Amino acid sequence: MALSTEQIHEILKELEVSRAADLKSKDLDRLVTNNYHPDGIMIMHGPDGVKTFYGREAHKEAVRPFLFADNTDSQLTTTYVESSRDGEFIIRCGTYQFGSSTKEHKFEVIFRKLNGKYLIYHQDVHYCPDSP
Repeated sequence: MALSTEQIHEILKELEVSRAADLKSKDLDRLVTNNYHPDGIMIMHGPDGVKTFYGREAHKEAVRPFLFADNTDSQLTTTYVESSRDGEFIIRCGTYQFGSSTKEHKFEVIFRKLNGKYLIYHQDVHYCPDSP
């Protein structure tokens, strides 16, 4: 059965709290294990072109720079959410501002339920840092 919008937002809120604790820990293994599906893919659109990362070891490489950056002022805005009919997948689209930057970047995340927990299965992120 598909999840209601309210259920999706509640799940996402719980995931954000958990992810914030993982980021605060500065433990890369913890962050990736608790948030990324083992068969997940991340696509990053950045100043150096498009990079693709598959699996948890590659995710570690992708998120390492963000883990140690100052992200205390980061903001996430959700513009769209939906679940699959069976509730196995949740789609989230929106924008984020990283750290103290005022530049908005687009993202799309598909979470997949694994052993009762939603993990990032597909993440498409546009990241273009502020110019110096």
